[in-house]
Amino acid sequence: MHVVGTAFDAQSYFDEQRARFDEQRARYFNWVQTYLAQRRHDERSMRHQVGERAAAWTSPAPATVVRASVVPAAQPHSPSAAPSSPLLEVTDQQWQAIAPLLRRSKKAGRPPADARVTLNGILFVLHTQSAWRAVPKCYGNYVTCWRRLLRWQNAGIWPRIEAVLGLDPHLAQKAPRLH
Repeated sequence: MHVVGTAFDAQSYFDEQRARFDEQRARYFNWVQTYLAQRRHDERSMRHQVGERAAAWTSPAPATVVRASVVPAAQPHSPSAAPSSPLLEVTDQQWQAIAPLLRRSKKAGRPPADARVTLNGILFVLHTQSAWRAVPKCYGNYVTCWRRLLRWQNAGIWPRIEAVLGLDPHLAQKAPRLH
């Protein structure tokens, strides 16, 4: 280190600074590697937990035999990659009762996400008790599902949706937090 009153040696000062920089960089690099390893571990364990929970609630679609070939039965308004289960998907009859409860936004800007798909995403989280991040892409963005649930709860719409679907009234209160 440079002391006042002594001759300044630029090379030794540079070497000291370089050594401190290298030490800080090594500590940061080790921190980043540890952080990324922990994230990978968390994601793997979350996928495993969600897989177990979703498997308990999903079942394959019933099949229809047509001319000696097996064809999956059509699911009404069901995204192609969505898990098919009466507990996770809103039927057409249920949707006809729920749709009038949901107001259409008259605001300018981006059109809102499909309410039925979003509702199916909310039901997925409530029935599997998985994290919001685990909502399958076929249900749209998980943040949209979370915000809609909060909006419908605050507007008093959610209890009516629960009544139409025959859900446990306390199910939404057990929903996980977003983060």
